[in-house]
Amino acid sequence: MVLLIALFLATQPLGLAGATGPLGDMLQVFGTAIPRIIGAALIFFLGYVLAKVAKKAVEASSRTAISSASRHRSARLRRPIRRCCRVRSMASFSR
Repeated sequence: MVLLIALFLATQPLGLAGATGPLGDMLQVFGTAIPRIIGAALIFFLGYVLAKVAKKAVEASSRTAISSASRHRSARLRRPIRRCCRVRSMASFSR
């Protein structure tokens, strides 16, 4: 690319319009494409940063939910079991 720019600049003072015309058009098209390339790179970078932030937020909320669920489960397991283990006396069966 640098060689093409140097060739364009070297042939322009010589008045070789036939040689510099297509080359100048190509450099002009490339020059108009540069802002679009920079814009696309900026959008890609912002999307990447946003995805990283979203990933950290989801990981943090899932860690919170998992720790909360495990605390709730362990608290539930420590409660005494009353309903399912009542012992009936033999007198209640004879009625």
